[in-house]
Amino acid sequence: MRGHAVVPTSDFSPPPLNYTAGAIVFGAFSAWPGTADDGAYVLYAAQTTGPEPLNDAQAQRQKSLHVEVLRFVTDDLRSYRAPTVCMKFETGTSPPESERER
Repeated sequence: MRGHAVVPTSDFSPPPLNYTAGAIVFGAFSAWPGTADDGAYVLYAAQTTGPEPLNDAQAQRQKSLHVEVLRFVTDDLRSYRAPTVCMKFETGTSPPESERER
């Protein structure tokens, strides 16, 4: 499977995020039938550096930052309702394997 970039076109626009700083749309689906969003589209996005490791200087600058997974809903893939925060991750390194909850 190969990913594709999300870019504005005359027909569609991505959710309003800072893509230059690392935002990424990683999922787009039709809303579940019978829900409040029936007939709409749901997009999931995050502001992240992804799997790219940060060097010590970058990590220090971004220590207070976090990653949020956002849920956007749209009826026309042009305008979006206010995003909902689905998950929030604090920045930092993962705990050693021996300290992770199972």
